[in-house]
Amino acid sequence: MANITLSAGTARFSKALDLVRHTDRRAKLYTPVQIQLVKSPRSRQYRSKQTLTISAQAEAHEKSSYDTIEKVTADLSSCPDCKFFRVEGIIRPWRAPFVVKALSSGGIRGLTITKVLGIGAQKGQRERYQGSEFGDSDLVEKIKVEVVTTREQVDFVVRKIVSAAHTGEGGDGKIFVHPVADAVRIRTGETGASAEKMDGGRSDLLSMGTIEEA
Repeated sequence: MANITLSAGTARFSKALDLVRHTDRRAKLYTPVQIQLVKSPRSRQYRSKQTLTISAQAEAHEKSSYDTIEKVTADLSSCPDCKFFRVEGIIRPWRAPFVVKALSSGGIRGLTITKVLGIGAQKGQRERYQGSEFGDSDLVEKIKVEVVTTREQVDFVVRKIVSAAHTGEGGDGKIFVHPVADAVRIRTGETGASAEKMDGGRSDLLSMGTIEEA
């Protein structure tokens, strides 16, 4: 856009100023000052946005579990001889505490949580200023949850992640199930099932009757 210098108080200045204001209203653009106000905890826009976000989170938590989701089954037929699998879930960051709680309450003790960046159907977040889009990244922040478990417990882990991470909106994420050739416990050198098993884990709780088979 070309810079135009006009003297304040002139008719041309008034018309130009009205044109800029009209253009800004039509494009729904924020000035730097307005952007700062929107981000300020004291602003009405900020408080309104926070209220809507909290409300959406509460609503999503209430409707996160459905019978159809809780019956999801992973197809492991392509790896008939594999005893261990790594369940990898890419989820919304604010759903991570619910997923961890769901897995822990079911006796899943070993899991890895990683902050990641990615791009999918949700795409990235870009900002607009003076009619142009800009941003140094097209990536969206996500949380990766990884659980290595036995073949028998894959469906349980998948269902817990799905039901706890689900909101019904685009960007809920995905789950991938990878075959694992073996497991090695570094401290003792154990391999196989004895290395994968964790004391006080789901299999122990089931044998003691502390929890019931899902």
